[in-house]
Amino acid sequence: MWAIGAAGLAAVAAVSPLRAIVQASDSSTVPLVLTTPASVRSAGIRGTGAALVGYAGAVFSNPAGIATIRHIGLEAGYRTLPVGGYVATGALAWRVRQFDLGFGGAYLDGGREPARLVGVASAMEARETAAVGSLVYRFGIIAVGASGKYVRRTVDDERHSALSADAGLAIAIFDIMAIGFAVQNVGGNWSNESNLRLPRLARWGFTMNYVDPQETFRLLSTIEVQWPQGEGSRLILGAEGGVVSKRSFNGLWAVCLNIPLVFSPIVQAQQGDQLALPAPDPIAPVVVHEPAAEGTAAGEPLAISATVTDNVGVSTVTLFYRAVGEESYKRVQMRRIGTTDMYMATVAADEVREPGVEYYIQASDTAGNSLLHGYSFSPLRVGVAAAMAPVAAAPSATGAQAKKEGGVNWLWIVLGVGAVAALAASGGGGGGNGDKTGDVVIGGPLPQ
Repeated sequence: MWAIGAAGLAAVAAVSPLRAIVQASDSSTVPLVLTTPASVRSAGIRGTGAALVGYAGAVFSNPAGIATIRHIGLEAGYRTLPVGGYVATGALAWRVRQFDLGFGGAYLDGGREPARLVGVASAMEARETAAVGSLVYRFGIIAVGASGKYVRRTVDDERHSALSADAGLAIAIFDIMAIGFAVQNVGGNWSNESNLRLPRLARWGFTMNYVDPQETFRLLSTIEVQWPQGEGSRLILGAEGGVVSKRSFNGLWAVCLNIPLVFSPIVQAQQGDQLALPAPDPIAPVVVHEPAAEGTAAGEPLAISATVTDNVGVSTVTLFYRAVGEESYKRVQMRRIGTTDMYMATVAADEVREPGVEYYIQASDTAGNSLLHGYSFSPLRVGVAAAMAPVAAAPSATGAQAKKEGGVNWLWIVLGVGAVAALAASGGGGGGNGDKTGDVVIGGPLPQ
């Protein structure tokens, strides 16, 4: 008998927070469509899925999870985002002897506030698409699988795509319990020309069924540990309950409608933190910054400031910068000015070179949401001009020249005194001819 499970018609009691996560990288961003749970069941338990087996949506979290599907599994889902827009998902799994084939797709529309979702402050329109194809082999209670993944992001007129793969292992024991381990985005983004970043995520999970999942009622609990690349590990506990309705058509087909009442995670904790109830915060920070209208001079420090606010609290503000023509960005933390919302960082003088400096700003809040002001492939820019050369002062009459001028002045004085003495001597030797008088005028510059 064939069975089709329409889990996409599920009524989810708690919606997982949707993070506007941006790259924790110096030149790229993480697509939101990958950080948003694409499965209906996973969305209700805060993104868990390593050990959730037996449904088509497992292709998004652990490809080996589709191994326990008996014939065909089908799932579809739709949900709105907190700041506008929506996410639509679909998955199909089909068992062929010892193999299982899985296909999944997710589409995210940024809605009326795309900047909050994709982290580009100037974005007017944003869309993201993800497609997954899986192949699983099962032998006994053990299943191994792998998936190929394609992601595309469109922000206004800019398009970027990425390629990667997932790998998973699942051990299902008589529909009672399951253990799963998966590594997503193995090797990161395989496309060298893309600015998108696909961070690796390793996850381990354990699921326990408390009633027979083939009966009408469903009740299970799950525990999962996740190790995101570049972050601390996190622990998630959750539970799921529901009702399954079956209807046969001529004994050939059975349509199963699963309506789970999914409880949000009971406990979630980051590494080193005490266990605490989660506090969903899907809103990214707001960055206000205007690039300098006038450029700056080469070799002078460049100060860049921005006003950053958040509905809960700002965690970090980072400036990514590079000289025009360079390939990679450098980063520096922007420091808060007193108790204000102003943050500032300074680009070192030796980094300020012609013809300019390119940069963008990343702000993150305490919940992990991030937003970019500027973009790695479309950065903000400050022009840099050559520094003005100092004007040389006219040389003063000093040193040898002054001595030379001083020597000429004294020469005239000596000659004048000699002439006066000669005239006096000649006048005194005239005898009785009487006194003769005359004026002698000696001119010359006065000594300086």
